[in-house]
Amino acid sequence: MSKRISSRLGFVAIPLLLAGTLCLGGCSNGATVSSDSPESVSATAPAPVASAPPAPSAQGTPIWGVDGGDAQHTGRSSQKGVAAKSLKWSYVVDGVVDACPVIGSDGVLYLGSSGEKLYAVNPDGSLKWSMPTTARLDSSPALGSDGTLYVCSDKAVRALNSDGSEKWSYATAGGGASSPVIGPDGTIYYGDSNKRLCALNPDGTLKWSFAAQAGVYSAPALGSDGTIYFGSGDSNVYAVTSDGSLKWSYATGDMVDSAPTVGSDGTVYVGSRDKRFYALSRKGKLKWSYYSGGDVSFVLGPDDTIYLRDAGGIRALSRSGELKWRYDTTYALSSLPAVGSNGTVYTGSGSTLYAIKPSGRLKWSMAVEGASGAVVIGAGGTVYVAGTGGKLSAIGK
Repeated sequence: MSKRISSRLGFVAIPLLLAGTLCLGGCSNGATVSSDSPESVSATAPAPVASAPPAPSAQGTPIWGVDGGDAQHTGRSSQKGVAAKSLKWSYVVDGVVDACPVIGSDGVLYLGSSGEKLYAVNPDGSLKWSMPTTARLDSSPALGSDGTLYVCSDKAVRALNSDGSEKWSYATAGGGASSPVIGPDGTIYYGDSNKRLCALNPDGTLKWSFAAQAGVYSAPALGSDGTIYFGSGDSNVYAVTSDGSLKWSYATGDMVDSAPTVGSDGTVYVGSRDKRFYALSRKGKLKWSYYSGGDVSFVLGPDDTIYLRDAGGIRALSRSGELKWRYDTTYALSSLPAVGSNGTVYTGSGSTLYAIKPSGRLKWSMAVEGASGAVVIGAGGTVYVAGTGGKLSAIGK
């Protein structure tokens, strides 16, 4: 499953006409509308009734709406983050958290766990609701501007209301699916293990699908012109138009199973399991590449500085691929950092959360259980760490 917390078969050159095919049916069996409700909710909220009409969704732009924070997967926030280190609260889930939480406009956090549950946690750390799934959730949910929560689980894409009741579900053809991303028109894009990138309409019906040559575990990223970028196990990075047509593909040296990122100038950044980091132009031409020597995961700062996670810490690269600085951590980083609007980089290693200035100097550090899990930034700059031990921690004033 695609998760930016984790890493990224050789490629045989083929004509572009064979690199991918468009199909208007057949990613799955279709959508079914449901009014299923969460099995359990917090004691402070009444359980939803299955026969009642769906509750209205909380509307507004999500604070951290998808894996990577935005549809471009930059990992940066409009919030500065926190200037001082202080634990506000923590909440323990069943199992471990394998993917980034998302945050609604009302500050509610949504996250899945290996304990086969989906959680909604209020900004004060209390449980809003939880619901069981039939499999572990190792991809991030995504939030629409109307508050609808989209989850890829149980061999289906499910659309949920803000109270956890189900609006519809769409059966995926493959057993696994990537973290979804939402287009400006409400289209839901996701990849699956059946070698396809799929586009669903907001009502849960199939819009189109595009066939790669291997499984698509990379969460898609969206360009400003509507182009969808994604990687595949066939070692390619693909660029597909909003109607599902191939624009170009670029072959790396190994499979690509982490999400691409789109810079402010349209540059497409992507890591491959060949241990290289690639910068591609809008037309799919190589601008430069950088050998990392290991797993390649990264985020972008406000000025498009590239913060590359490696086994020993964080490397900062310029837009032209030159090393600006490196900050070494005690233990290897296993998840993506998050970047505040002022350029502060928040990342975890072992049981330590670090706040690193844009200059590469340490701002502060603090002990946080399972700090090597996913880091996201919420309202008021609160930094949330989805700890590897199953503890969600809120850091702020």
